Amino acid sequence: MPLTVSPLAPRISHRLRPRGLSLYSAFGVSTETKSAVSFGQADRGVVLVVDDDPSSRAIVVLWLSEAGLRTREASSGEEALAAAAAAHDDIDVILLDVMMPGADGFEVLRRIKGEPRSSLIPIVFLSASAGDAHVVRGFKAGAVDYLQKPISGPILVTKVQAVVERGRAERALEDKLRSAEENATH
Repeated sequence: MPLTVSPLAPRISHRLRPRGLSLYSAFGVSTETKSAVSFGQADRGVVLVVDDDPSSRAIVVLWLSEAGLRTREASSGEEALAAAAAAHDDIDVILLDVMMPGADGFEVLRRIKGEPRSSLIPIVFLSASAGDAHVVRGFKAGAVDYLQKPISGPILVTKVQAVVERGRAERALEDKLRSAEENATH
């Protein structure tokens, strides 16, 4: 199944707006909280949302879209692997469910981290599997965070935005270091 940019988030958001609602107000989130999770107006990042449950994926995509993040979706581990391979330069963070049929989140993380082109994409687990063993295993495997379902929209958005900003800062620093090394050898 091909990876698609979700058409669902704008449709749901569009249905809320005529009623004077946004995703945040529909879920009882104050405008102060919304502004606390909204960063500048520039490109806020691209998040690959991987979850086999369409409802979970849809609400996460909606929250991220409302915050100005662009999203791509995958409904399986195999779709996530294909997306990471094809668009590794465009993806700022992967939000990955743990329990999925076929390749589970741990296997997907292992394979993404094993590919040089996608190994630097930060991965955040978002899962109902909240046992200590799963959380520890996720961090040891290379996840940068492990979020437990259910989670509030503002917390999810804030954590994802922080990972996007940190990843971009690290890439910019790596680019400067690479440039300085190239200049030093010439």
